[in-house]
Parts: sequence; structure tokens; C-alpha cells
Amino acid sequence: MLRTEKYTIIKDCYNAGPESMAAALAVLSKKQGRRVAVLGDMLELGACARAEHYKVGRIAAEKADILLAYGPNSEGMLAGARTGGMSAKFSRAFTEKEKMIQVLKTLAKPGDAILFKGSRGMQMEQVLEAIENEFVREEARRILSTFGLSTESTEGMAKETLAAISGEIVDTVLYGAVQEVISALLCLLTYALLRIVFRPVIFAVCMTFEL
Repeated sequence: MLRTEKYTIIKDCYNAGPESMAAALAVLSKKQGRRVAVLGDMLELGACARAEHYKVGRIAAEKADILLAYGPNSEGMLAGARTGGMSAKFSRAFTEKEKMIQVLKTLAKPGDAILFKGSRGMQMEQVLEAIENEFVREEARRILSTFGLSTESTEGMAKETLAAISGEIVDTVLYGAVQEVISALLCLLTYALLRIVFRPVIFAVCMTFEL
């Protein structure tokens, strides 16, 4: 569980089955503030999949105030939640994570407790990471505003600094590479000159002394 200034986050994205879903929702139900269940499919349930997802939806209607369900079986979960009395406004099913993230950003409010859970294959941590990144950006804006700055101005300064540093690095690398090439060419030229100049001398000496 993670507490931030804005949300209480319960991260349980490693695995999910009917029993662990019920247990996680029970934990969520004890949290203060609005309780938001962000749930992914439970995989490998075979023929029981729809029925089990429906049951989880019914439990979510009792334990949570908002249900956002993701995956091929999300409609079954949604049906259970609405049968259990959860309104259509606060219960949604998604087949795309991007849309789920957008809706969650719209619905989530300061003080909410949010549960992220699903089978490992559903990768629900990606939804959590998007919310965490948004929270970090908001905190950055708040901190910068106390100094009279904005994220746009600091990003511009960062890009200019990075460009300058990158330019210096490129110039340094190119200069070093050119130096190495010139040194290599000088070595080859020196070797060639030595062979041209001294080879006849060495040959004459050898002939004179019959070496």
C-alpha cells in the first residue's frame, strides 16, 4: 500500500483469482474516502470465467464506490456490479488501457483509496504507473509554482542545456576521432619514408661488408 498526498494506493498486480479478488476488495472497503476498484481480468478460469467475474462485480458493488474493469471479461464484472446496485456513472468496462487511464484521471479525486489488481498477464501496473506519473507531474508543477516557474520554462531550459552539452560532447568526440586518424596517417607515412630512405642504405652496407 502506498500513501501519497492525493491518494491511498493499493497495488496488487502480480496475480488474481476469485478468492484474492474478494480479499483485496475487503481491504479496500476499510479505507477512508471514496473507494475505487481498478480491476483486470482473472485469467485461466476456463468455463467458469464469466460467472466468476460476475461474482467479483457483485462484491465490488458492496465494497467499492467506483469500479473500472479491464479485459475481455470486464463486461461480466460490470454486469455483476450493476446488478448489485452500482450506478452506470461509477462502473465502466474497458478493452483498452488508454481509455481506462483517461477515465480514471477524470474520476479520481484527492482522498480516494484506489485498488489496482488483476492477473499478471493483464499488466495492471501500467495503469498505476500512468496515474503515478500524473501525480509526479502535478507535484512538480506545484513546487515550481512556488518559485514562480512553470514546467514549460524549466523544460525549455533543460532542452537548451542538454543541447549545449550534447554539442560539446559531439565536438569533443569528433575532435578526438580526427586526431586519431591523423596520428595513424602520420605513422604510416613515417614508416613508408623510412623504408624508402633507409632501405638502399642498409642494402649498400650489407653488400659492402658482405653481410
